[in-house]
Amino acid sequence: MSQHAKIYGRRPVEEAFQARQRFEQVWLDHRLSGPFAEDIRRWCSEQNVPLKYVPRFQLDKLIDANHQGVVAQVALVDYAKPETLIQAVEESGFLLLLDGITDVRNFGAIARSAYAAGCKGIVIPQKQRAPINAAAVKASAGALSHLPIARVSSLVSFVRLLRERDHVVVCIEGRGKREVESVDLLSQPVAFVLGSEGDGISASVRKAATTTVRLPQAVDFDSYNVSVAAGMLAYEFLRQNSMLRWTPSKKEE
Repeated sequence: MSQHAKIYGRRPVEEAFQARQRFEQVWLDHRLSGPFAEDIRRWCSEQNVPLKYVPRFQLDKLIDANHQGVVAQVALVDYAKPETLIQAVEESGFLLLLDGITDVRNFGAIARSAYAAGCKGIVIPQKQRAPINAAAVKASAGALSHLPIARVSSLVSFVRLLRERDHVVVCIEGRGKREVESVDLLSQPVAFVLGSEGDGISASVRKAATTTVRLPQAVDFDSYNVSVAAGMLAYEFLRQNSMLRWTPSKKEE
């Protein structure tokens, strides 16, 4: 991402936080201490912004200027509160939880399919996830400009919260216990969990979820690309929820 999308230096970053600027992430010199470093930690915590402590040479690579030990990357999207997404999906649609998705093109493609199928929002962890940068927005075909995104410190805790609210949380895995078509996506609010292609869904998230399902395949082969799996989930959700389907108007003859 180019330098114009970053804010650096103590006073500019402080002013941006006070103005409630949206940040994707903040990098702080790991040796920095004192009131300013304490303020950065507090602001990031209050505004749910990921904070990464790094050696100074890494900051020098990010910004070729006097950064004074702090660099903040401006977010390209408005981050929503997790509770807002929970309330939205309790009315209609579904949520998508991404566990360890780090490829920006996959992330964008997932968002594109999800938005088209009535997804009410995507929930991502603060760490180990794809940055929402220009490449992700482009891959989403603009969907990320409309689809609410929420960051949470713990996906496990968020899944447990959904279960407490009587939501069905479904993990998609190549060796899932059930076929996806067998899961009722009508009776309760639904959240789908997709994991990274390398590590899959973490064991703690899987344990906290309602069930695991698999997508239909013709042969015993490696599972689908995660963005393809998202598209198949989107179709299955709309197949069961015919009332949500959009029909293009007929052209006048």
